[in-house]
Amino acid sequence: MLHKLYVLCLFSSNKRESTKIYNSLLEILELSNTYERKMALLAHKIKNDIRSIPTAFSSTLTPVTEIHNHNTRYASNRNFYRITTSTRHGQSKFQFSTSKIWELVPLHLKNLS
Repeated sequence: MLHKLYVLCLFSSNKRESTKIYNSLLEILELSNTYERKMALLAHKIKNDIRSIPTAFSSTLTPVTEIHNHNTRYASNRNFYRITTSTRHGQSKFQFSTSKIWELVPLHLKNLS
């Protein structure tokens, strides 16, 4: 909240105004974007450099290619296997949310090592 007030004060704007435009002008990531970026970076490390992460994370994400050998679009995009769940609790788990964020990462970034 303080961050929002600071940005609005910087531009002499109304307190009820949205800060999205100002954040993009200042190149400030919102909290949800920062979280997604951190999770995508962690998924990239799990995929490409397993030695640089804590051992607790080493077996949390499994590439789809280790689950089956079918050449599907989902597997060819270097995605992780996502657990099937229908509850909010299951969707909040690390494996589900990180694999969902990883799907949004472009393929050319996934291939960087």
